[in-house]
Amino acid sequence: MRFVKVEKREAERVIKLLKEKGWLERFKVLKQGDCVLIPIKVGVEVSGWEVVDKDVSVKPRSLAECLGKQGLTSFDIIGEVCIVELRDEFKALEQRVVDCLFQLYPKLRVVLAKESAMQGVYRVRRFRILGWRRSKSTETIYQENGVRMKLDPTTVFFSPRLSYERRRVALSLKPRERVMVFFAGVGPFALVGAKHCPSCEFVGIELNEQAVKYFEYNVRLNKLNNVKVVWGDVREKAEEYVGWADRVIMPLPRSSHTFVEEAVKVLKPKGLIHFYTFKDKAEDVNQVFERVFDERFSLVFWRKVRDYSPREEQVVMDVLYSSPLTKVFK
Repeated sequence: MRFVKVEKREAERVIKLLKEKGWLERFKVLKQGDCVLIPIKVGVEVSGWEVVDKDVSVKPRSLAECLGKQGLTSFDIIGEVCIVELRDEFKALEQRVVDCLFQLYPKLRVVLAKESAMQGVYRVRRFRILGWRRSKSTETIYQENGVRMKLDPTTVFFSPRLSYERRRVALSLKPRERVMVFFAGVGPFALVGAKHCPSCEFVGIELNEQAVKYFEYNVRLNKLNNVKVVWGDVREKAEEYVGWADRVIMPLPRSSHTFVEEAVKVLKPKGLIHFYTFKDKAEDVNQVFERVFDERFSLVFWRKVRDYSPREEQVVMDVLYSSPLTKVFK
């Protein structure tokens, strides 16, 4: 890297001049005795100052900066595992992406590339290992909202992008509530809620046996005694909890609408449903609500959770159930 070498008393003035001319490189100023080294961009020809070359280890500040104008990929970091989604035109940059990620995140151990959409009832993708160091194991510990979760994203569904939602729901809990979590996965909603509200009681139902094992482990890992893990199908297990819950959490956006009847079974009158779904960006949320729920439900809150695709977005609707009747759909 090239630097302009000036005395310390001249540094502020020179930095200002270089910045005005667009010659200043975005890298830290270095000290050298009574002088400072001010970084300048490659190819810039300056006069009136001493220019020196110095080998420095330059750590990129973002993946975009690392890849430059050649393209950017979306990625999620789950503990020591990073999951990337590369568009076809950027697959030639795979090794560069891996190198950049390892530079940016020293604790990172494995980089996975998505090889398929979510598949089957367990919502698990196929992945390919792009790079690894220390170990190829895809099992990791993820920390969020004061809880730790052990999981393997290649065998269970997990999204770090719902972190805010898990905190929002936890903060809305009232003392001694009973909370049912459908499609509980490795337990994120139940764990965060139980940690925040020790007097509340949680039941999480999950069909994926591997996710259930991680869920049970995570309950012990976080030393929680107010969470019950149930292995099985929501449609069957809901029968064992009729009228039990003050609220139900339904984080299955593609098909939650087909389980509203089960939510009604387990809810008390005036119970609350946290209902997650996808919708077209052009569609009004009230249209979605009216398509799923009848007049015995009321929409008390909704928010956009995240963009899912150019046309779709994920939203959450907090829905109040005010009738003990069992009919759900119009």
